[in-house]
Amino acid sequence: MEIQLICVGYAGSTAANFNLLAPYFAGEVLFSAVEYRGRGRRVRDGGYADNGELVRDVAGQIKELRRGEVPYAILGYSMGAQVVYELSAQGLLEENPLCIFLAAHEPPDVPCAGKEIDLGDGEAFLASCKSLKSIPPYFITRSRKAS
Repeated sequence: MEIQLICVGYAGSTAANFNLLAPYFAGEVLFSAVEYRGRGRRVRDGGYADNGELVRDVAGQIKELRRGEVPYAILGYSMGAQVVYELSAQGLLEENPLCIFLAAHEPPDVPCAGKEIDLGDGEAFLASCKSLKSIPPYFITRSRKAS
């Protein structure tokens, strides 16, 4: 049985990140991948105003990528897992997939490491980065220049 797998990648990914998987499933899985604005072939499209815009864009791309003659599944990886979860939770998929794979992200009911950090508070964010002790100090500097 042939199936289409639509991949939704991590925050900095491009659709091409999934090209290496295709040879392993030749003849069984038709690979398609979402391309975020500002990435890959959409590099000139600019970013998203908010997460809602991102989720709606991905829903539109899935609709365009769908090959109606074969069943499909969706793989959401890292940030893509969040996007796919929202697509499903908000009922934005016109046709339900056979299954959804969510990888490299905590489930929505489990507190995510880092959610308690206020990214708008620059000093708190830097303190959190320093506490990780795995980031070289020269990466954790803050410009003191007046704007």
